[in-house]
Amino acid sequence: MKRAGNPCNDYVERIVLVALGEEDHEAERHAEECQGCREWLEEMKRIMEVARLKRFEPPQELVDQVKGWAERRTVRAEPVRSSLGLAGARRGEADAFQVLLDAAGETVRVAYTREDGSWKVLVEAPAIYGSLRIGGKTVAGSDGRFRFTVRSLKQSGFVLKSPFREIEVPPVEESE
Repeated sequence: MKRAGNPCNDYVERIVLVALGEEDHEAERHAEECQGCREWLEEMKRIMEVARLKRFEPPQELVDQVKGWAERRTVRAEPVRSSLGLAGARRGEADAFQVLLDAAGETVRVAYTREDGSWKVLVEAPAIYGSLRIGGKTVAGSDGRFRFTVRSLKQSGFVLKSPFREIEVPPVEESE
């Protein structure tokens, strides 16, 4: 709006103040006579109307629920079902098995496959979990899917991370 030598330069800030509700008869009169300033005033009034936010008091139940989420930032996953016993992994006989875990209503599925003396681990979690931490390292995932390798099942514990929550998944030997 402001340009060198433009006589309207003196009114730009004053018109914004008029749009905010202040009285400035001279600026109002100028806006009535000048099409550019009139359009500027109308635009500023529209912007101010959109910017006026109404105060919203959320229901106490919602406030309590959000506080509960903040307090439960880290949740420990508990096993729901496993093919560990059936596969004979405890006796060192299995080459593959799965564990289904629950973490405060969120399901995590972990598949283990023995390969070349180590365990390949595939994790399927809700898509909001974008990374996991294992042994001090961060592994990035895609749509809640992660892959990593561990030497033994005792090293298989990890933490899934989302912006809102972490899920601690214990090593297999702890979870069975």
